[in-house]
Amino acid sequence: MKVAVIIPTYNRHEALRRAVESVLRQRYPHEVWIGDDGSTPPVRYDHPRVRVVRFPHTGNPSYVRNRLVEMADAPLVAFLDDDDEYVDGRLALQAHHLMDGNYDASVCNVLVIDHRSGEPIGLAYADSPRPLLRRLLFPFGGYGFIPQVGALMVRRDTFLKLGGFNERLTLLEDWEFSLRLFLNYKVGFYNFAGVVHYQNRPDGLRLRQSPDAPLHYERLLEVVGEYLPPSLHRKVKRHFYGALSRRLLRSGDRKGALKYALKSLRHGPEPIALKSLLQLPFRSPSRRI
Repeated sequence: MKVAVIIPTYNRHEALRRAVESVLRQRYPHEVWIGDDGSTPPVRYDHPRVRVVRFPHTGNPSYVRNRLVEMADAPLVAFLDDDDEYVDGRLALQAHHLMDGNYDASVCNVLVIDHRSGEPIGLAYADSPRPLLRRLLFPFGGYGFIPQVGALMVRRDTFLKLGGFNERLTLLEDWEFSLRLFLNYKVGFYNFAGVVHYQNRPDGLRLRQSPDAPLHYERLLEVVGEYLPPSLHRKVKRHFYGALSRRLLRSGDRKGALKYALKSLRHGPEPIALKSLLQLPFRSPSRRI
């Protein structure tokens, strides 16, 4: 079954070239769809298996990915960020894993490499006896599971039935899509590092670096509240607010850390939030004489 590989990009011409070449080295039948989100100069690629579609700049990779999947007609769809790369043989191995297991989608492991040093950091997903869905729902604090978009391979009809990536989200859209996928379809995990992800790139867009991280978390929790049962939604909010509190504390935003630790604890006890509170310096009230 042919695979359409979807790559949104914006002003990363050199990284994009390496990403595309890593796909073209695959021996499994495939085509590459590049969504140029208004790059300057425009992306051009002269290869019979590569199609470039130019969009007015949106800053929304979910929108670009969704439009490209609609245009493609291959029965399987895989994704790749423009600053990551496929490992040789990845498409064949994962496609066979998906088909042999009669899965609707497959998630492979990811090799994380430090962009600055070139040294491997390790695999993104550690072995754990915990069910994958639980690790996905509560991804922070050890043995988390947030499928990186480049690790996904999904049947195109499944992707379209799910409605694709949520275009209201510009970060964490891979987690939200994966959650809907796991809740509604049969998904297999293939413990093979099929993607190389470069961490700490100077031009990388990462949630931990974004000053708008609280906004992204709030928007995500609003979206998943539309379909999660209320009791489960409260637990997920408790967990995510606790994780946000810890991140804000590490960045030096003590006021924000306190705010989200308390928001987390309103939904019940949460170890991450409690640890944040214990690390916050509190002043003793001054005594009047």
